[in-house]
Amino acid sequence: MKEEELRKAADEYTSSDKIRYIQDATDRDVEDAFVEGAEWALEHQWNDVNKSLPDYEKDVIVTTDGKDCWFSHRSKNVDVMKDSHGFASFNWEEVMYWMEIPILKVK
Repeated sequence: MKEEELRKAADEYTSSDKIRYIQDATDRDVEDAFVEGAEWALEHQWNDVNKSLPDYEKDVIVTTDGKDCWFSHRSKNVDVMKDSHGFASFNWEEVMYWMEIPILKVK
């Protein structure tokens, strides 16, 4: 998910009736906003291959049905078995969704 997408969604959220001015917010309002934001992020982490594709040779997580996931990348190598979107495949299944590999930020 790009920061631009996140900022747009945040702007839409804060422009809606779901949130009031911050000085009027209760602890419950802040908790609700946090939960709704987390739910939004989880629902928008997967990219539809018909809408966007990762760069070639970039490792990503892919799925055909949302149940089973594995690591893959798009390849231009003619010797690599690929699906119709160029994802390296070991079983000829068509990748339907992909996501970037999250970075673990250790404090």
